[in-house]
Amino acid sequence: MDYVPAYNDDYANYCEQQDSQPLPQFAQAPINQKTAPRGDYYSIKVFSKRSAIEVKKDQTKKHFNTIRIEGAIGQNRQYDWRNKITIQLTKNDILSFMAVFLMIKPNVELKNYGENNDKMLTAKYQDKTNNFFISLTQSGKKMVGVPIGMVDAIQIGQYCLEQYLNNFDNIQSDTVVNHLQRAANIGW
Repeated sequence: MDYVPAYNDDYANYCEQQDSQPLPQFAQAPINQKTAPRGDYYSIKVFSKRSAIEVKKDQTKKHFNTIRIEGAIGQNRQYDWRNKITIQLTKNDILSFMAVFLMIKPNVELKNYGENNDKMLTAKYQDKTNNFFISLTQSGKKMVGVPIGMVDAIQIGQYCLEQYLNNFDNIQSDTVVNHLQRAANIGW
């Protein structure tokens, strides 16, 4: 014999009242808000005695989120940013650059940047110093070279990864890192 609960008018009335009551409202924190200590816009700057670089978020003309690296020469911690060398990474080269700072590849050399194809960027890990090194060159200008410590290198790698992921709604960071590691393992 099937069990059939007795209909209870009091309980049914109670349920109807509960269903018609508005749920309490709770303040919600904003989701996916990207902030930094100085606000929404931030960059990573690394200085040496005679040179400095700044790694910034940028966007190509075709709206691909990428990275811009700017470098300037100076002395006594005063840098000539008006005569800087600027390289905006292509959608392919951001992966190679990022792989160096995520410690997947030991180095990268990116050539033929700029209107005259006269700019070049190299980034590499230096075993002897346990540092990284970035150099920017352009015809007619002095080379900008900056050693980068491990903590700054990790931040640059994560910063690039975050910007790269802004191009894709359904890709997670571990997927990108796994693909880069696989590519490096087969000789990329």
